[in-house]
Amino acid sequence: PGEKEKHLGEQVLNKATAYLNAKQSADGAWRSETYGLLKSGQSLTPFVLFALIESLTGNRQPDEEAIRKALGFLRARSDTNGVLGRADPDFLDYPNYSTAYALRSFLCFGNEDDRARIGKMTSYLEAQQFSEEDGFKPSSPAYGGWGFGIEGRPTLSSFVDLSHTRRALVSLAQVKPVNPKVRWRAERFLDLLQKSPQEKRSPLIPGSIREKTGRPPHDGGFFSSPTVAYANKGRTGVDPKTGHAFYRSYATATCDGILSLLALGIDKTDPRITSAARWLKAHENWELPGGIPLDDPAPWAESMRYYHLMVRAEVYSALDTPGPWRKTLIGLLARNQLPDGSFQNPEGRLMKEDDPMLCTAYAVIALNRALIGRNE
Repeated sequence: PGEKEKHLGEQVLNKATAYLNAKQSADGAWRSETYGLLKSGQSLTPFVLFALIESLTGNRQPDEEAIRKALGFLRARSDTNGVLGRADPDFLDYPNYSTAYALRSFLCFGNEDDRARIGKMTSYLEAQQFSEEDGFKPSSPAYGGWGFGIEGRPTLSSFVDLSHTRRALVSLAQVKPVNPKVRWRAERFLDLLQKSPQEKRSPLIPGSIREKTGRPPHDGGFFSSPTVAYANKGRTGVDPKTGHAFYRSYATATCDGILSLLALGIDKTDPRITSAARWLKAHENWELPGGIPLDDPAPWAESMRYYHLMVRAEVYSALDTPGPWRKTLIGLLARNQLPDGSFQNPEGRLMKEDDPMLCTAYAVIALNRALIGRNE
């Protein structure tokens, strides 16, 4: 961005991070004031902490006391394997998501005593991949992905999606290059979600007879889950040439797909990444995520405004995408920031974006991606 936009973006970022810092509890946690599930702080704390760590670029200095308290909370609430989200035996608080972001925080600011914890968290996330150890064969549509982090042996009906897969892979890649076996499995999963022309498997589509769920048309984009229909915000389409039902590509899934491929060490020039990037450019709408039907009875597009801004900014920054997108993003966020520095999506209930702490963390990550990198 130019100097004017950069100055504006830094002002917006400063106000947003000040808001998040002010919301930290005395024990180091960030607790939702909107949703009961997020009040434990187990999943919200590592994500908000990660967002604040992400903002530490340029001359921005860390609030060492806030980070110390947050890491202390994460240590106290994790189990013997370093796993977050399981402090309450009756309610899981997104264990894989929480542990993945906590791992990245410990990698940045953990101490010598956290080495063993980091090793255990890494082993836990690797073991959460749906694989032969859980009874899944490479022919299974769930093979190679990650889900919420249920306890016990997962089944084909267990939740598995691209969002959790991306978080696990990015975190693992920051520890060391992804284990070859884990990588191979993950590539299988991503091939299915990108509708690879070479892919022989089909996702499970409720209401469709097997003869009507053949190979879908490849467009470079991604959908989110091969087994959980409601996770696919692009919904289903029908190929007019074959009559086969398929899950449509959409922007947030395509962004998570690209970030997953990059975490595996796949080069930016690889056709899987370049085709997905072309899909994003062809569906470039910063106001709403492209590919999600606007006439859907559930307002998914409107509910994912800030998540979309975050993941698209992460992808464009990682790929060094040219064009005025940084100026566009900074201007959009500057117009929508509330007087207290927070962000909130009043239409975001389906994705909890009406929670200002979660929404502001999304905005902080998006802003940071816009403020670093090339000038335009």
